[in-house]
Amino acid sequence: MKEEVGCWGGDTVHSQGGYLVTLTGRVSKFLLTVRVNNKAKKDAMTLQ
Repeated sequence: MKEEVGCWGGDTVHSQGGYLVTLTGRVSKFLLTVRVNNKAKKDAMTLQ
């Protein structure tokens, strides 16, 4: 069983008209999805 707090996995998915950045909490299974215009690191790291 995973007992770590704050462990997240992330991915970038190409979609029509942009990219989706997905972050999943490994323990909680909470999924956060945000659309960004391009896959530049500065855009992916500044999720609004």
